[in-house]
Amino acid sequence: LLEESKGVQRQSVVTLVAVSVVFSIAAAPMGLHSVVAGVASWRTYVYYVRFADSVTYVNVAANPVVYFVTVKSFKEFVKGLVRRIGKLNSVEMVGISNSSRSRP
Repeated sequence: LLEESKGVQRQSVVTLVAVSVVFSIAAAPMGLHSVVAGVASWRTYVYYVRFADSVTYVNVAANPVVYFVTVKSFKEFVKGLVRRIGKLNSVEMVGISNSSRSRP
């Protein structure tokens, strides 16, 4: 039980560090936008803000990937979900092919 607890703590720390690093990298451009506004032309600033906004969305997209890599239970959940969706799609495809055969 103690070893399992240490494993969970380690997993939590790794996840927290990974999410924090990804967030820091993604938030840095938006955090620097006031500096860029002071030294760049208006046109450059507009492009920079668009870039900074885009990088913020990368953070949102990266979080599930970080969780998948670092959290074993999340990885198992996603794999199970993908299997269930795959089974549903195969059942639907069989239904579609069977219904098309029965039509004249």
